[in-house]
Amino acid sequence: MYIPDRILIDSHLPFEQYATMMKERVIRPPALRPGDAIAIAAPASCFPREPFTRGTEWLEAQGFRVYFREDLFERMHYLAGPASRRLSEVHELFERETEQALFFARGGYGSMHLLPDLQLRALEARPRIVIGCSDLTPLLNLLPQRLGMVSFHGPMVAGLTRTRPESLEQLIRLLTRTDEVPGPIGGGDFVPLRGGRVVAPLCGGNLSLIAATLGTPFELDTRGRILCLEDVGERPYRIDRLLQQLFLAGKLQDAAGIAVGELVDCGEPGGRGRPLMEIFETFVSALRIPVVTGLPFGHGAANDTLPLGALAELDADRGTLQVLTPVVC
Repeated sequence: MYIPDRILIDSHLPFEQYATMMKERVIRPPALRPGDAIAIAAPASCFPREPFTRGTEWLEAQGFRVYFREDLFERMHYLAGPASRRLSEVHELFERETEQALFFARGGYGSMHLLPDLQLRALEARPRIVIGCSDLTPLLNLLPQRLGMVSFHGPMVAGLTRTRPESLEQLIRLLTRTDEVPGPIGGGDFVPLRGGRVVAPLCGGNLSLIAATLGTPFELDTRGRILCLEDVGERPYRIDRLLQQLFLAGKLQDAAGIAVGELVDCGEPGGRGRPLMEIFETFVSALRIPVVTGLPFGHGAANDTLPLGALAELDADRGTLQVLTPVVC
């Protein structure tokens, strides 16, 4: 069901004035430059060394140096060591002044353990690039919500070599160029569920993690923002339940637009069960905002980087999500 409905949030303001206002409010971290050092933390699940090593080698091939603590490889059940280890690692890497960016090794589960004790003072004093996705969704959204600092929803180290070349190129351009806006995020397989165009800051990430923070001090503020959603391994009825939870909490209604990325392995085996698009259409019918599905970000190989907190334009008719200003300085 495609419902054409053109809308521009804050259309009473000239676009130039709105963009200028957002530039003044948003803290952009310094860009990565050749020879800069990147720190890597593992705040969630444990992982094998081989894909992680391939990821660090890819970063080094781009001209960066890599630093990580050896206890990053600890294992405790399904976690990368106890919460005390993971929290001290994140705090140490926030505070170190020799690295210009913090990448996360992988997601899985466990970073929510750190949220109650997470200290952001070091990032507030010295902004830097922080990038991850999946289980890191709540932490990444804290940075624009609490500090006004852009964070990055994008590939993690253990998945870098599984990411398509176009997404890796977009990642590097986004993190290194201070003088240009990268091309739009989009693709040929998008499906507009409600048309229109909206200009607003980006927020969001993994649907399951966004729902998991509802009712906590770390829940996502979607008011006047473009809500980005993706997930992996969730059956249609669970996607329905997660969206219903966000709807009951007012998170879908508060958003200025909704951009849905990849829903990897989220269908029923054998093609049985309710189609995912039918589930989304049910919720979209109660909204009056642009909504588009099928954008290239999430758990698949097409994992373009989203600068959370940055001003962007969602054009549901064209199926594009365009960042409007440079996101590093």
